[in-house]
Amino acid sequence: MDKEELDIPEDFSFLSDTDTSDSLHPLDVLCAILLSSDSFLQQEILSKMSMCQFALPLLLPALDTPKCTLLLWAMRDMVRKWRPHSLAESRGFREESLVLTSMPTISFVRMGSCSFSKSHLLNEVLSPSQQHHNFFVHWDMESGNVPRAIADGLVEISWYFPGGMGNSDLFPEPVAVTNLLGDIESHWVQFSFLTEISSAVFIVTESISEIEYALLSSLQGSATKYCFTSIIRLGKPRKRWNS
Repeated sequence: MDKEELDIPEDFSFLSDTDTSDSLHPLDVLCAILLSSDSFLQQEILSKMSMCQFALPLLLPALDTPKCTLLLWAMRDMVRKWRPHSLAESRGFREESLVLTSMPTISFVRMGSCSFSKSHLLNEVLSPSQQHHNFFVHWDMESGNVPRAIADGLVEISWYFPGGMGNSDLFPEPVAVTNLLGDIESHWVQFSFLTEISSAVFIVTESISEIEYALLSSLQGSATKYCFTSIIRLGKPRKRWNS
């Protein structure tokens, strides 16, 4: 079958028969498949990803269309069970639809290039004690170091659900965590979307240019809280991360 039969946009021309699997970034492949799938196949793909505890694509980047694609519908049948701290003593639990459960959202975005991976950082923070898990694809994973062709602008989402374990729980109640791939200056539409849905936005940066300062100044008056995270490294510069 050719690309027309599969309804694959011309932007996906990098997926040729001569390409090898280790030359493609996993998230490029994911975006290509989801953008070429109908709603029911998208739902099936996200369901399988959720079973493997991967972060799910929430907002697909716009390629051949002027608008990004929101994938909430594909998550509509997902159900989660957790034990909030308020039910710890009774050993009770709550079980609700993932997309209908009210919870705060914390977003992580990047401004400029950085010498550390925020995707890797999120995995470290969200993983249970002594049980590291790669929720978000990062540089050290297989093919994670391949330059992305179409996945920049993708917004990933993962969730933290407490187990009623007291001090070992990261949060006492469920929390959604989103991760924007790529620089916010190049993906201002996605960044603006995250500022609307988030309780707090963490901006990872190592420097702020005059242009970036002017962009951020436009956020004055927003009810969302913004936190700047900057790590200054001494010595030999490290590779610049884009995740």
